[in-house]
Amino acid sequence: MDAVVKWTEEFFRFKKLAAHSKKMQESLRDDLLGYIEETAEDPPDDLETWTDSNGSQYVRLPVPVEDSVKNKDIQVLKREHRVSKILDEDRATELLAERKLLERCTIMVPVLDEESILALNFEGVLSDEDLKSLYDEKETWAFTQQEG
Repeated sequence: MDAVVKWTEEFFRFKKLAAHSKKMQESLRDDLLGYIEETAEDPPDDLETWTDSNGSQYVRLPVPVEDSVKNKDIQVLKREHRVSKILDEDRATELLAERKLLERCTIMVPVLDEESILALNFEGVLSDEDLKSLYDEKETWAFTQQEG
């Protein structure tokens, strides 16, 4: 009995520690990104910095720092510039419709309407047995806690 109480106490202690660690890591990451940005724009004489053709910014650390997770020495910090393209469907639809190309660029994907299936069961068109045969059950277990 004492073991389960100890495990439960440790579980909550580590849960709190993990949440705090995540917040601290995110805060430090944000601080480092801000430092790299500022340093790359106005570098001190004793620090090597550069920007690549993609706009990513680099700062060479004065001494290597151990990444204890990957078991490697880190010598350069990078503020990586990333650009992703996202289709603006409203603008694309408007342009394609104007040029009468919308039909060539549109596909119709059949989707079952679960409410309609349930309505068929309610109307008696599909039996309860039919309806039950359409569903798979997925069983999971969750660890939860309750007060009192």
